[in-house]
Amino acid sequence: MTRRFLSRLSGGLATLALAVATVAVVAEAPANAAGTCQTATTLTLNPGYASSSVYSPAPYYGQSVSIDVDVTASGACGSTSPYVGTTTVEVNTGAGWTPIGTGSASGAYVSSTFSTSASYRATYSGGTSGSNTFQPSVSAEVPVGVARSVTIKSKAGKKAKVTFVVQPAATIAKVKTKLFVKKGKKWKKFSKVKFNKKGKATVYLSNSHKNKKGVTPYQLALPAGGGFIGHTVSFQIRTIHY
Repeated sequence: MTRRFLSRLSGGLATLALAVATVAVVAEAPANAAGTCQTATTLTLNPGYASSSVYSPAPYYGQSVSIDVDVTASGACGSTSPYVGTTTVEVNTGAGWTPIGTGSASGAYVSSTFSTSASYRATYSGGTSGSNTFQPSVSAEVPVGVARSVTIKSKAGKKAKVTFVVQPAATIAKVKTKLFVKKGKKWKKFSKVKFNKKGKATVYLSNSHKNKKGVTPYQLALPAGGGFIGHTVSFQIRTIHY
């Protein structure tokens, strides 16, 4: 009897590599006259745990992210943190800056999820307390390209039944994508895959009997669109004889 099942390729992620390490940017307020305090705002994005069931490169749709903001002051105030004013975290998906969280004068911590490709920044309002005036500052923008979330399930048989589920479904519904198979050292077009309105598509795949390693690698190429980057999902079909 021959049974086929699905497994990840080495690394288990798409060929597109996006940095998910901490990203930090700093912007300083312009120098001012004596007696005022310049400020610097630092924004750090920390993508959360990447689920092993998701075949997309991080960051992907629905993945958690924590946003840290730190505000420091210098000049007449010395090296310290502002103690008056507010900090705001904003996101821009293409329609202007929208607040997603606020914090104190010294910084903020915001928990969110990636919902589409966007840019992030933080603003400090500035303020005056007694003889100290803290100047406002804005961090540099941090652009983040987000991938769609892709999960894959398979059922063994003479041919493996492979079901792809892509979220958000509306961005891939009725879109024809390309499935590639690796033959030798080259990737060749295998078929087109069309997703329904629920973001689902099913194909039946087999392992090549000419493949001495017992596995056949495949790639599903998802195009950019709907606010998401294009990327490639890699997986393989393995044959077990028993």
